[in-house]
Amino acid sequence: MDGIRAQLDAGGKEPDPRASRGRRVLVVDDNRDIALSTSWLLELEGHQVQTSFDGLDALKVASRFLPEAALIDVGLPGLNGHEVAARLREQFGEDLLLVLITAYNSNDRRDDSKPAFDHYFVKPLDFAVITELLHW
Repeated sequence: MDGIRAQLDAGGKEPDPRASRGRRVLVVDDNRDIALSTSWLLELEGHQVQTSFDGLDALKVASRFLPEAALIDVGLPGLNGHEVAARLREQFGEDLLLVLITAYNSNDRRDDSKPAFDHYFVKPLDFAVITELLHW
């Protein structure tokens, strides 16, 4: 548990370990293998999951799916992850949990993501951390 807490950003939303219901989660990644395997693992945890492989499609999916959380890669075709997050934040407000997942590990990029995202993780993703985040 301490390892998971150590990986959470200090300013992000804290998960509630007592929560157990599945969430509506949007997974957005242009790497189909990563997107589909993440979605599959989330479904095994009891979440309802929709998957998108580009930024523009993610917005369309979100408008009908109404996600409670979104895991978004930065490098997307169409709209990048920052643009997707900004539009989702406008549409769904602060209640939507936005998680940036990226292969980039730069402090500049991390600082740029703070206004839109609640959490920032570098690939490879520690699935236990994501599972913990979704139990608020």
